[in-house]
Amino acid sequence: MVEPITRFAGGAVGPARNNQELLNPRALFLVLWRQKWLIGGIVGFFTLAAVIYALLVTPIYKSQALIKIEPSHALALDIPELAGRFEADASTIESEIKYLTSNSFVGRIVDEQRLLDDAEYNPNLLESVAKGQVRELFSDRSGADLIFDATASVDRRATIRELKEALSVSQVGRSFVLAVTVASTDPAKAAQLANAFAETYLVAQLEDKFDATNKAAAWLTTQINSIRDQVIDLENQLVVRQTNQGIYSGSGVDPLAQQIIQLNARVAEAQAARAETEARYAQVQNLLDSRGGISAAANVLTSPLLSELRGEEAALQRRLAELATIYGDRHPQIVNARAELASQRAKIRSEVQRILSDLQNEVAVATARERELQSSLQGLQNNVASQERGVVNVRELEREALSARATYERYLQRLAEVNELQNLQEPDAVILSQAQIPLEPAFPQKRLIVLLAFFGSAVLAIGTAFLVDRWTTDLGYRAGEELLAETGHDSLTAVPELDDGTLGPVDPDDFIVEQPLSVFGEAIQRLRTNLYLLDDGPCRSLLVTSSIPGEGKTLIVTSLARQSAKAGIKALLIDADMRRPRVHEVMGRMNGRGLSDVLTGRVALDEALQRDDASGLTYLPAGPCPESPADLLRSRTMKMLLADASNDYDLVLIDSPPIAAVSDSAVLADLVDRTVYVVRWNTTPRKTVIGGLKQLDDAGARIAGTVLSMVDLKKQAQYGYDDIATYQGYYGERTPG
Repeated sequence: MVEPITRFAGGAVGPARNNQELLNPRALFLVLWRQKWLIGGIVGFFTLAAVIYALLVTPIYKSQALIKIEPSHALALDIPELAGRFEADASTIESEIKYLTSNSFVGRIVDEQRLLDDAEYNPNLLESVAKGQVRELFSDRSGADLIFDATASVDRRATIRELKEALSVSQVGRSFVLAVTVASTDPAKAAQLANAFAETYLVAQLEDKFDATNKAAAWLTTQINSIRDQVIDLENQLVVRQTNQGIYSGSGVDPLAQQIIQLNARVAEAQAARAETEARYAQVQNLLDSRGGISAAANVLTSPLLSELRGEEAALQRRLAELATIYGDRHPQIVNARAELASQRAKIRSEVQRILSDLQNEVAVATARERELQSSLQGLQNNVASQERGVVNVRELEREALSARATYERYLQRLAEVNELQNLQEPDAVILSQAQIPLEPAFPQKRLIVLLAFFGSAVLAIGTAFLVDRWTTDLGYRAGEELLAETGHDSLTAVPELDDGTLGPVDPDDFIVEQPLSVFGEAIQRLRTNLYLLDDGPCRSLLVTSSIPGEGKTLIVTSLARQSAKAGIKALLIDADMRRPRVHEVMGRMNGRGLSDVLTGRVALDEALQRDDASGLTYLPAGPCPESPADLLRSRTMKMLLADASNDYDLVLIDSPPIAAVSDSAVLADLVDRTVYVVRWNTTPRKTVIGGLKQLDDAGARIAGTVLSMVDLKKQAQYGYDDIATYQGYYGERTPG
């Protein structure tokens, strides 16, 4: 949906105004000015808190020792995996940092420096002292020592945790130098502990190397004894297994292999014979099934009897041919010759079937022979596999024995090397710089803390100010140009709020009568003027509605009607809000006969009309609330009433219910010349306003414009809008002349 841009206050205003305001220095300054108390409160609170914190917090001193990681000098005998020698690379540096900050190493410092007796690092020291005194009282009782030892263990863990929090180990740049920093409330103690970490680290390296060689020597001795027994056992097993398997050389399975080769050859021959027999049988069977039948099969079969029968068949065919040239088809000799030929062919067919049966038997015999040979071959292969497994086991046992002996000899050599290495160890690090007693605390840096708190809180306060201002801006409309930019409808006027300071002893409903020249009165006058100057001429009937109750709609429409009546305009005010009528209260009368009575035909219009004594305005109260006000307002009687009123009066004004609450306004909007939409300043949600205007547009309403009601003129001026309300407030503060 493209948002419209229309003329307002002599200039073009569109949806881009909010984005332009974000870049407008004056608008930014106005936001800060509006939220100055919020900003001042946030900055003052955090700055004061920072000052108090910097003055009250206990100073912390930090001292730093530098350790350089470097491999020890090459030894005549170098066993890296035992001597603990390493390469100084990034992963090594990281590992050493983890080691220095581990619970075990920090616990060692706790024990060596007796930090369990230091209240700075042992938070449970006072409680531990009290428990120690109790321990002395009950030391003669069984089980008491276990309880107090458990308490000491808890205290030690707590002290380790506190010291780790005070400890920092980091790599200096990309070098192989480690910076060990310790924090303490005592500068001398900070230096002492930092040096203790560095010195203990070098001692721990040497101890680790000695422990490694000692453990390696002990482990190698144990392994050598175990492997020696294993070698003896494996060699004995090898002798026994060779004897049981009958294997005394590298061979032992040649006869079985030779038999397998021979059987493989015989199986191949049997397979070939079976395949040949099956092929002959299949060929004859296919010929019998072909169109040639017995004749085609007989041509490929080799049998003396079949050859003789085929010869006799040929002779009979020649004789039949000769007789056919002499005699007719029914001659006895022709008939006899044909019978002999048929008998001969039957003999041939019988011989072919016999030969086919013989071929089938040959196929069965060849298949059975092949199966028997394969079975024999499988048996031999199983025997060979059993023999081979035995050989494999023997060879595997031989390899195990050889491997165990090689390991035994290697361990013997390594044990000798380890024994020589024990007295040649050096640490893989040096102390590059001892920790010195610091002269200034590392924390707190009071000036820096206060400055950071001030500027940080200023940034936070400014951000919060803009957030709060933006949040409240999006809730409601603060200026007519905002309404114009988002709804596309002109802002007709901005009506100021009638607070106690403005009203004085005057009732709000009578303010337009008592103070016609006030800022409020000028706002109503501007509304009348803008309605008179509409492009298509002044309207005769006007509907005034709003989104929700409490937006000052009734006060505006009654003030507009009373001001018009005092100006000599023959005006009629109709209270169409039959659910919650208010016009009669403004006029100081009872809600007797009214619009509902006229529309239902109970009384005539003239009988229901009343007159306002203060302004001379004629008005029609709402009357009793019917069951369906919307149906009455939609009736033909209502249309006729408005038509007659427009003829009899110069201006007909209708006070209708809020559009978001009921549908009465949507019904009436199509019956009048123009509709005015009242929006409460900085209160009515924008979505509600846009939704209400859309309902009126859908109902066919001809919206004359919008009216901002209950405007706080002092706050309005702080937003920097070129709005009517700004100048109304400015003009209203000056005295005439």
